Amino acid sequence: GGIGGLAAALALDKFAGIKPCVYERRNQEDDFGQGTGLLLWPNGLCALKTLDVDAYEKTKAKGTRIEGMEFDAFGKTNNGPGSDFYEQTYGEGVVSVGWADVHDALLEAVRSRGIPVVYGRSCEAVDVKQDDQVSVKFT
Repeated sequence: GGIGGLAAALALDKFAGIKPCVYERRNQEDDFGQGTGLLLWPNGLCALKTLDVDAYEKTKAKGTRIEGMEFDAFGKTNNGPGSDFYEQTYGEGVVSVGWADVHDALLEAVRSRGIPVVYGRSCEAVDVKQDDQVSVKFT
């Protein structure tokens, strides 16, 4: 589950033709509120765009473009480049966005493709067999 599980489900559906099912440990859909913030770097934005253009556009619309960075490493202040540099170099900038906003955009994309999400289930065991078969047990 989570952002990784939703992204993996989209990738399996889009690129491998596999209809996955996403299992979430949470008992139900939660309102995550503000929660944790994320910095999505160019590679993350490109990956999101590749998985689902609508999720990418919704995430960027909710986020804030990073114009520049200043950070303290071992008592020394350093200045890093902003989105202009990354856009020129990699085709995408850097965006600050809420974890819940990314999750909601991915969840909407998963649902639009008819991928089921099952709540209240945890992975208990994974059994990899010699013939490339995998068995997963949920509780």
